[in-house]
Amino acid sequence: MNIRVCVDPHEWPGREILHITAQVENILGANENGILLNQIISYQGNRFRIVSDTRYPQADSRVIGIRYID
Repeated sequence: MNIRVCVDPHEWPGREILHITAQVENILGANENGILLNQIISYQGNRFRIVSDTRYPQADSRVIGIRYID
């Protein structure tokens, strides 16, 4: 159920990420914009492992927006 999101955590040092909004392409090739991804469980280098409520649990995604906790 994890989606890999390619981002560089070093671009946002010292800030807690509230959620990542990403563009998701599912295994059938359909696209959706603005899927809310949350619950980051780990990251290594520039790859996050996260849990998502999206309908496409096997999707790959790329980050198009970041929101922080103020």
